[in-house]
Amino acid sequence: MAQCGHGFQMTLSWIPEGNGRVPRNPIDAGQGVVVIRGRHGQEVIPGKLVPGQVVGHMPYGGKEFPVDEYEVLCETGIKCGKCYDWVPAQNGQVPQNSVVASIASDNSPLYVARTQMEGDTVVGKVHQGHTSAYFPFGGQEVPREQYEVLVWKMN
Repeated sequence: MAQCGHGFQMTLSWIPEGNGRVPRNPIDAGQGVVVIRGRHGQEVIPGKLVPGQVVGHMPYGGKEFPVDEYEVLCETGIKCGKCYDWVPAQNGQVPQNSVVASIASDNSPLYVARTQMEGDTVVGKVHQGHTSAYFPFGGQEVPREQYEVLVWKMN
């Protein structure tokens, strides 16, 4: 959301895509990696799309899962400027105004997280109630106690 006059404008939207395609104004997590979410069974899970790849990747159940149909998080506000920021967090905590990517099967929010692994930017999830964030990397779901969370930047 971005404050516009006396109101607020919804400035982030999930845009359906697939097969490596990216719509205009994607949220760039760094190094061209964009924030996505995709389905695995009944779950919708945040993850990453790496430049030049045709599938996205999501962390789930200890593994990294590919997804060829996904939604890309994009900035869709009009004349509001950058409406988000990445804020450091740790041990499963999330800052105020964190972006919710979806709701897990246990009805807990899943938030968008990022970290660095072996020099690569990786996007994953913070599952409320857990003590770490989880990232898809090297075929595994990798937990990290320190990470950054995507938050609405309230002007």
